[in-house]
Amino acid sequence: MKHIISALCCCLLICMHSSAQYEKKVDFNYVVSYSYEFQPDSTDPGFRLKETMLLLIGKDFSQFISEDLFRDDSILAALREEAERTQSMPRRPPRPQGSASDRQRAKIAYKIFKEFSVGQYTMSAAFGLHHAEHVSPIDQLNWQLVQEEKQIAGFTCKKATTSFSGRKYTAWYTTEIPISDGPHKFTGLPGLILSLSDTAGHHMFTAINVEKKSKSAQLHKRSGPLFHLFATKEEFIAYGKEMKADPAKMYEQPYMQVPEELLQLQVEKIKKSVAKNNNPIEL
Repeated sequence: MKHIISALCCCLLICMHSSAQYEKKVDFNYVVSYSYEFQPDSTDPGFRLKETMLLLIGKDFSQFISEDLFRDDSILAALREEAERTQSMPRRPPRPQGSASDRQRAKIAYKIFKEFSVGQYTMSAAFGLHHAEHVSPIDQLNWQLVQEEKQIAGFTCKKATTSFSGRKYTAWYTTEIPISDGPHKFTGLPGLILSLSDTAGHHMFTAINVEKKSKSAQLHKRSGPLFHLFATKEEFIAYGKEMKADPAKMYEQPYMQVPEELLQLQVEKIKKSVAKNNNPIEL
């Protein structure tokens, strides 16, 4: 099993090295940590998961990403830099045992990068060895402001309600941080959203920490046969459904052959995961 896992890691690094094209680093001024509690299986209300999500906010943009995925992206960025500098296959550093970095892979695999200056967002997700993106206008939500207040993470918050992608939501935002942003694709309120939940309680975001501090992220333009840019959200969703219906496609690539034993293990693992993840935030 060890040699099989090593082969997949090698394949990932080859794909990573072949497609990296750096553009720039993005500097963020705020880092908001949310506890995201969700019910992945609509038929099993007793099964719930949690993930820490980050909203990194800059002057004209923000990035919404799993804390674990942000960590992994940072590691991959360092490996890309080493690969370009040495022109050789980099070696992934071991994770310290028993530390915060010694955790499972991210449960939330998508990322959302909002560009407020041009009124659009980029949504990206990984499907095995493949990476898909689409660019769309930022959603203009119809918010109803409610005269209620409560404290969240030390901030006075006001209530608002809206509907989005098949669900009704209640949000709590603070004008003490006059940034019109929030988790996932939610924007448009006169302050930062610190709490958000749908009325069924299937998807709940609660701010657990708000820090005004500098943090950087490396952005790079992807290209090559493993990158897929779609013109519309609908095409992006259709591609995701196609890959999940036939998980073996997630590992098709021209660089090296994935061992059959590993491929079958991954395909069965993905099929089981897909069956239990039938309740996405966007219906």
